[in-house]
Amino acid sequence: MRRRLLPIIALAMSCGHVSSPSSTAALNTDLTLETAVMPSSLAGLVISSGHLSLEDLAILGDSPENDRSSLNSLPLDLTAGMQSHPFLGLSPGLYSRLRFDLDDFALEGSWNGIPLTIHYDIEDFPVDLLTSAEDVEPGRSVSFHLSMDMDLWFTTDLLNRAQVDGGEVRIDFLHNQNIAVDLIANMAASVSLTASSTM
Repeated sequence: MRRRLLPIIALAMSCGHVSSPSSTAALNTDLTLETAVMPSSLAGLVISSGHLSLEDLAILGDSPENDRSSLNSLPLDLTAGMQSHPFLGLSPGLYSRLRFDLDDFALEGSWNGIPLTIHYDIEDFPVDLLTSAEDVEPGRSVSFHLSMDMDLWFTTDLLNRAQVDGGEVRIDFLHNQNIAVDLIANMAASVSLTASSTM
């Protein structure tokens, strides 16, 4: 009798082992945030490096916000093109909103051959974006696409208003602060959000 039971027990254990990964995979409810900063085409402006921090970022929908749908800080490389940021194991539901604060902003380059340096710690500048609602559920791949357009950040008039100090243009808390205020407003206005999904 024992010899007949052993194969049955082994089969049961094998079946349990095989079904576990598929059960886990069926619970995957993920969303990818894709960020892209469109480069500036403004004549005379050269950007060699730069970064921008998005603080207190949250992807929101009809499910409760939790630590899987939010980030304390998301640093963006302004010259890196599109970047992907996965949010894994979200609560199933409809998601249609992205909220964050613009924070630390730095940029190095030149304007009409004059060295340009920007470093501004933006404080409490909230951005709240809506897009089409996407259903985050097992088996569906959902993406949010966050785009910023540098052509809307910088204009000839804005940069020509900046005063040159020591042979360079500096925009920070001590230099050309009025330019920084206008620049940050332009940055916020340039942001757009779209969404897509596939099964």
